[in-house]
Amino acid sequence: MNISIYTVVYSPEQLEQAATCLVLDNTRNERPDWREYWPIRHFLLTHPLEDDRYYGFFSPRFAEKTGLSTQQVIDFILASPPQTDAVLFSPQVDVGAFFPNVFVGEDQADPGFLETCQRFVNNVGLDLDLSSVAMDSSTIVFSNYIVARAGFWRVWFALAERLYEIAEQGTGELRDRLAQPTNYREGVQRKVFLMERLASLILVTNPGLRTRAFNPFALAWSMQLHRFRDEAIICDALKIADRRSDFPEYRALYEKLRQRVILSALAVDTLGKLRSDPLAGTLNSEVLGLLPASLRCIAEIGAEDKQLSLAYCDANKDTEWISLAASILRRPEQELAPNAWDACILDGILERQADPAAALASLKTALTAEGVLVATFQNAQHWRYQARLALGDTSTHPAGEAIGDRRFTRAEVFRLLDQCGYRVDTGVARVYDPPEAARYLANIRSMALLSGGDPDTAAEDARILQYVVRAVVKR
Repeated sequence: MNISIYTVVYSPEQLEQAATCLVLDNTRNERPDWREYWPIRHFLLTHPLEDDRYYGFFSPRFAEKTGLSTQQVIDFILASPPQTDAVLFSPQVDVGAFFPNVFVGEDQADPGFLETCQRFVNNVGLDLDLSSVAMDSSTIVFSNYIVARAGFWRVWFALAERLYEIAEQGTGELRDRLAQPTNYREGVQRKVFLMERLASLILVTNPGLRTRAFNPFALAWSMQLHRFRDEAIICDALKIADRRSDFPEYRALYEKLRQRVILSALAVDTLGKLRSDPLAGTLNSEVLGLLPASLRCIAEIGAEDKQLSLAYCDANKDTEWISLAASILRRPEQELAPNAWDACILDGILERQADPAAALASLKTALTAEGVLVATFQNAQHWRYQARLALGDTSTHPAGEAIGDRRFTRAEVFRLLDQCGYRVDTGVARVYDPPEAARYLANIRSMALLSGGDPDTAAEDARILQYVVRAVVKR
C-alpha cells in the first residue's frame, strides 16, 4: 500500500522541523487568501496522481489539533481494509455532533455562510439542501484531515477548481460572498472555510465511497463544547442510526439533545444584572451578539431600545434601524412589505400576543432570503416560576416585574418556531441561579424523578431564566 502524506509549511522554521517528511513548501505564501489550497493546487496541477496511492495534505497544525504523528496516521491506514477509499482524522467531534452538518455549524460562527455555500452548490449543479443534509463522524472532515485514493482527489480537485474559478474570475454576489472576511484570525475569507468542507460534501453525496474514521472521540475536542462529551457521543450515534433506519424517533431525540447542549454551552449568568438593572435592559448584549454584521435593514418590534440600536449602528454605519409598534403583529400581512428586513427583533413581545404562532408565521414574508429572527422568551420552567406556581401566584416575573400572559418552555420555543417555518441556528440561555436556588433545584430533581423524567435535565432547565434565540426561515 503506497501512502504519501504532505505537510504544508509556511516558514523556514516549519520547513526545518519537517525535514524528514514530505512537504509542500509555501514559505513564499504568494496567495495567503487561499491558505493551504494554494500549494495543494500547485501540486495537483503539476503531479499526476497514481491510482494505487493514498494522498493526504495536512496543515502544519495537524499534530497539535489531533495529537497524532504522521507515523500513527500511516499505521492506521495500513491497518484499514484494502478496499478503503478514504480515511478520516477529524478532531472536534463535538462540533460535528451538535450540528446537522459542517455547513450549518459554521453558519453559527459566520452568519451567511450557509447561504453562500448553498448558492455555490446550486451553481455547480448539485441537488442538495444544505440546511437539512445530515453528516456524522463517517462523513465529517475538518481542516482537510483526510487521506484518500487518487480517485477521491480528482473529484475533490474538480470541485475545488470550480470554487477557485468563481472566486477568481466570477462576478456578482456569489463572488463577493466568498471573499467575505470572517472573524477567524486576521479575517480569513469565507471561501477558505467552504474549501475545507468540500471533502465532507463529496463523502455525503457519494455514499458508495468506502471510508474509515480514526476514533474521533480520542482526538482533540473544541473549547466551547468539550464538557458535553457524553451528549456528543449520543448525538453522533443518533445521526448514524437515523441515516441507517430513518426512524423519526432518532431525529427527534437528536434535535432535543443538541438544542439543550447548545443553549447550555452558551449560558450567561444574569444575577449581577438583575440586581442592578431593570429586566428590560439585561438582554441587549446577547441580542446584539446574535445580529450578523453589516445588515441593510433591522426592524425592532414593540420595544424601542436606543441603547441596542446605537450600539449596532455605531459599528454598522449604513444600517437602517426601524422601530415598529407591537400592534403590527395583529395584521402583519396587511402592513409589511415582502423581503424588507434583514433582521427582526422580538424582545419579549410574543408573550403578549393572543396568537404568537400567527404572528411568527406572518412575519416570514417581511424577511429577506437570508433574514434572521432574534427573539427572547421567558422560561416557564425557571425554579422561581415553579415555586410561585405552587403558591398559586403567576402574576410576576422572578425579579418582580410584571410580565405578559404567556411563558414558554425550551421545548415549546423550538416547537413553536419549527411549526411556524423557522429553523433555530443558535441561541443564548440566561441563567438566574443565586445561592437560595439550590434547595428548590433539589426538590425539582426529586419531582422529575418521581414523574419518570430526567432529574439532571429538569434541574438544568430550571436554572434558565430567559432564552434568546436566532432563527432563519426554512426555505
